Amino acid sequence: MGSCRFCEDKGREAGQGPEKHCPTCEEGRICCKTSCDTRCTKCKSAASVSSATSGLIPSNKQRESCPTDKEESALESKETEPCSLLQKEREAARKAHELFGFHAPCADSFALDVVLGNIPPRSSKSIPPATYVPPVDAGDLQHKTRCLQCAGQGGLKPGWCEHPHELWNRNGSTLSPWALAVQIRNLLEKRAQLENELPPSVRALVMRRLGHLEQVARLWRELEDDHWLPDYADGLGEQIIGLRHAGISNLLPKRLQPEGNGYSCMDEHGQPWGRLRGQGSLVSRIETYMEEHGTSYDWISDWMGEVSGDSWSQWGKAMRIFWVRQRDQKKVKVLEHYWNNPLDPVTAAKTCSGLYASPSKVGLGYEKEPQLKRAWQIWHGFVQELLACTDFPNNDREARTVRLIRTENDAGLKANKLTPFEPKKDSEIKRGVCESSSIFKAFVNAGPHITLQTVPHIRVITCYFTERTGGANRCCLKEDHENEFIFLTHGIRCDYEPSGGSSTQVESDEDKYKGLFGDYAPFGSSSTQTQSNADKYKGLFDE
Repeated sequence: MGSCRFCEDKGREAGQGPEKHCPTCEEGRICCKTSCDTRCTKCKSAASVSSATSGLIPSNKQRESCPTDKEESALESKETEPCSLLQKEREAARKAHELFGFHAPCADSFALDVVLGNIPPRSSKSIPPATYVPPVDAGDLQHKTRCLQCAGQGGLKPGWCEHPHELWNRNGSTLSPWALAVQIRNLLEKRAQLENELPPSVRALVMRRLGHLEQVARLWRELEDDHWLPDYADGLGEQIIGLRHAGISNLLPKRLQPEGNGYSCMDEHGQPWGRLRGQGSLVSRIETYMEEHGTSYDWISDWMGEVSGDSWSQWGKAMRIFWVRQRDQKKVKVLEHYWNNPLDPVTAAKTCSGLYASPSKVGLGYEKEPQLKRAWQIWHGFVQELLACTDFPNNDREARTVRLIRTENDAGLKANKLTPFEPKKDSEIKRGVCESSSIFKAFVNAGPHITLQTVPHIRVITCYFTERTGGANRCCLKEDHENEFIFLTHGIRCDYEPSGGSSTQVESDEDKYKGLFGDYAPFGSSSTQTQSNADKYKGLFDE
């Protein structure tokens, strides 16, 4: 019998017979002596790799059984035993569909599939080109991106998180936000039953996704009832979820409390304005966010600068047309707004429309409207999150309204059939498309007459809490003492509360209005004098 080459190579005592076949692979050769190696070189190398990567594979406590421990065999095999966790999720998805009367995923189950995570992310190559096509096996898609064995790698897939981005992956489908809001409300009616059908591995995450959809559905219902166009509403909802996913909403102050002068605010930590102003402010993050989403914050900051000096500047006029175009003009008619020319409102409205359409005048033009709209959907969404997340006086977060204070002059009251110094509840005053008011203290800019209006959150498009540009650390509008909110006015009724017999009486009776008035600049001691200064009110009041 010949000597063993394995022993000879390693300097061991020669064996009494030839080498043997490797018992693991049955192809390689090993030493004939039991005291030497029991695996061939190839098998030892494979074992070394398996040992180095064993920490990446979850233990049985982390996951249930998987198809096989031999990755190469699993990839080459045409039929493998499915992961038991996948089976549970598939069964849960089937039961969830049956709970709502669906035999399989379909267009009517789109919101449900979004909640369950069955919709591919927008960037996926598997997205159908034109319409929503649900997966064949509900529950498979997101499972395969979460399970280490099925995915072949650890961690959650980008996009699978508590923020349901997939709601906007409709790919040309005719599903409108109004229809989706109905689907979401139907899910909420059976929230508890749905939760019971979910396996523990995904239950908390899926229910958080449903919570976000609930808030989007409420927003959409408010916008539909208020005659907004579905296209704008859809994008607004998408950007609100986007802001949450970007971590911007989580950094909003929980509370803003006016201090000292009645309009400078501290957050819950005693910091002026929280992260709304100063170095590293949320406005800086919004600027970056807009760039990442194909638009520019310049649309917003330029408008703020223009209307701070003159609300009827070219930008101010053009943007009034923009907001008219975001609502159903059959129900919110153009001439139901004030256009700064009571003698010829048609011509005045056409002038504003011309400014909006002409890039030579304000640098806009209809061809740039998509970028402008996206910028405003992002900023409007940011304002909605601020109002929803932050406690401050006159903000009813539950009802989603703010109480705003606006002052009027004698001429403005008379033009709207109100008698100066005679209080009237639930009054109607015709105002411009978007106008400013104050949140804490009345800023008397033209006249002494106070009107109070309860304004839905969705109508507020900006407020003085933020800065105009990132790091500027000053009011985004004119000055803090105006404590200004800008909102869409159409159809919002008000309570007229007289301030006294004349401007002089307002000053002398200051204690009566303590806490309501801020800075006050009287124009005279009689209605006649106030009316004679009508040029001072141009562009600020209705008539």
